[in-house]
Amino acid sequence: MAIEKQKLIILVGQIEQFDTVARLCLKSGVFQPENRAKTAGNKLTLTNIEDADPYAHTLQDLQKALDFAGIKPEYRDFSGYSGSEESLSESLQAFEEEMLSLQKEIEEKEKEIEQDTFIVSQLSPLKDLDIPLEDLFSFRYVSLRFGRMPRASYDKIMKHGLPENTFLQTTTVDKKTVWCFYFCPRALRNRIDAYFNALFFEREEISDTAKGVPGAVIAEKTRLIENANKELSALYERYETIISSHKEHLLIAYSRYRFLSDAFALRKYAGRDAHLFYLYGWVPVRDARAFKEQMRGVENITVLSEDPVYDKSLRPPTKIRNPWGINFFEQFVNMYGTPEYNEIDPTFLVAITYTLFFGIMFGDIGQGLVLCLIGLFAWFKLKMPLGKIMTVIGVSSTCFGFFYGSLFGNEEIVKGFSYHVLEGDNTVFTLLFAAGVGILLIVGAMLLNIINGVRQRDFQKIFFDTNGLAGLVLFGGNVTALLITFLAHRRVYTPLTVILLIVLPILMIFLREPLGKLCAGDSDWRPAKFGEYCMENLFELIEVFLSFLSNTISYVRIGAFAVSHAGMMLVVVSMSRMIGGAGGVVVMVLGNILVIALEGLIVGIQGLRLQFYEFFSRFYKGEGRPYTPLKANFDEK
Repeated sequence: MAIEKQKLIILVGQIEQFDTVARLCLKSGVFQPENRAKTAGNKLTLTNIEDADPYAHTLQDLQKALDFAGIKPEYRDFSGYSGSEESLSESLQAFEEEMLSLQKEIEEKEKEIEQDTFIVSQLSPLKDLDIPLEDLFSFRYVSLRFGRMPRASYDKIMKHGLPENTFLQTTTVDKKTVWCFYFCPRALRNRIDAYFNALFFEREEISDTAKGVPGAVIAEKTRLIENANKELSALYERYETIISSHKEHLLIAYSRYRFLSDAFALRKYAGRDAHLFYLYGWVPVRDARAFKEQMRGVENITVLSEDPVYDKSLRPPTKIRNPWGINFFEQFVNMYGTPEYNEIDPTFLVAITYTLFFGIMFGDIGQGLVLCLIGLFAWFKLKMPLGKIMTVIGVSSTCFGFFYGSLFGNEEIVKGFSYHVLEGDNTVFTLLFAAGVGILLIVGAMLLNIINGVRQRDFQKIFFDTNGLAGLVLFGGNVTALLITFLAHRRVYTPLTVILLIVLPILMIFLREPLGKLCAGDSDWRPAKFGEYCMENLFELIEVFLSFLSNTISYVRIGAFAVSHAGMMLVVVSMSRMIGGAGGVVVMVLGNILVIALEGLIVGIQGLRLQFYEFFSRFYKGEGRPYTPLKANFDEK
């Protein structure tokens, strides 16, 4: 449950050794390069190492071959690979030629099948016609058209008759379509064609390759299609065999040249002077010793390290390390922003508070178990990260369901503690309890902000910030004083306590910027325009009081949703009992589905809102950058 410490590693060596060092950095899997301008720009005068990638062309050819074969790039161990670029180029060319030749055969065979299938579909309506097709369309003085029309158009012709000197012969008739021929004198064909077009007649051109009686042509083409499909299957099998036989070799070669190209690309982070290169990067402290030993194995390489604590200009990447179960909630933290290197990682707190909040607001044994099952399905089957969180909050909902004594909304089946939210004074107590939780979390957030201020050596954040010591005294001190006054009936507010708990904190917050600069030793601590500063901070003070009030009230929604959930399930159970029988079961099932889908979603969103707006906003910025080291195994990126 912490952010791992980082070391800035500085590698210095002869230019000729850069590739060896870069490959070791990439192979280590723990080195995150840093742009030299961000680290050494004011200390050394370095120039860029500008070289063209010698592996780019080969890598591009490999990528093209993989794309051509439909193979997704996957990392393979290439330590045993010994092929030269020349032999690889020859094998790639042979592979491409073989694949292109086979692909051409497949395309020709598919085209042949497509053409024959089209002819069969054309001739199907003529299968009972005992006249050769070449004779049928060779009349000199008679024009013949073959096609189809809607059944309604055909019925209209049968009712009103055909134009003079026109004959119609049907081949296939069904409920919607009629396939037919119509004959007319060639001299009248334009007028007759217009007549049939008005009846939505769609002409079908018979392929010139179809010769003979339609039934015999259909039989022959069907036989040819069957044979062609067998040949096509054999071609596909051969295609898959070729890909399978070349796949591992292609992936191994791709992994090797991808590694070499990625290592070469480290040049963009490095700088050089006359003869030396300088490469900077971050390595976790736990891996730094092994990394240094690995680098010292390279002759004439100097390995230096620097602790970022002593140089505020450095901005280390953030590597979060949380135990299993807690790390599920890192996705929520990252939605808000990655923690800064010297900032508290709130993942553990989010995991605890979000889980508890959801259980309190959505406590039900049966519904919680349903959420668990949905979460497990999303986790293991759909591989959704959110499924892990759904499983955890489902367990929380189930546990609080036992506390409430609620099983799918029924509070009479499960006996035990059975704290029924809607009974007696429990509703008011639940709301007050939620407000109390909110006060504790606000105070806790202020303490975390003070800790962050100490880590960052920010005096304004520690002492004078709204969420610093001044804000803590103003909010926490007055809440405590009010509780003692109303619950213990003791007089707390005296002139001295008013000064200490109200006046002094307000002045500290009002003057936080100049006081913070004075504590930091900044000579330019005076506001440029004092009147404008006073007006601006006066409105900010009003906002401070409003935020204390609104944030506290916001946490009341935890209790309000618990009451709302109990009320909704009371309605569902009551309706089910009123209807009774099978109808009552249906109401119970549908009601629970609606509550799980609708209220479960709302509660989940509101719980997250409390984290982001009421909790995080008081101590957490989330302006860090994630630790993303270079890896030879590109599958892990």
